[in-house]
Amino acid sequence: MPGIGEAAAALIALALTVHMALLARAIHANLRQGAAWRRGLAARVEAVPLGEALAAAGVDLQRWLHVTPVNALEGAVRACEACGGKAECEARLAAGRGALPGCPNAALLRP
Repeated sequence: MPGIGEAAAALIALALTVHMALLARAIHANLRQGAAWRRGLAARVEAVPLGEALAAAGVDLQRWLHVTPVNALEGAVRACEACGGKAECEARLAAGRGALPGCPNAALLRP
């Protein structure tokens, strides 16, 4: 007959196993949610001149989306969406002249 110490050790082992399984599940769900969010953000980046400006500056969009903090990503997209010079910026980018000199995201446009 097992002693109280062995039973307690078995319960602790079971609790730790369940906890690790739940933690692995939560991490997996978080990774999937983060990937979906970044896909949506990538679409928003491509919908404004920021995507073209990053490409023209030699910045890899996928890497940028993974190494840049979330607040900076949202701020960059919002700044580009709110910019009044989008048409002129798109024309400059199409002509190969880079983004507008007063671009609110100028600091990001470095490889």
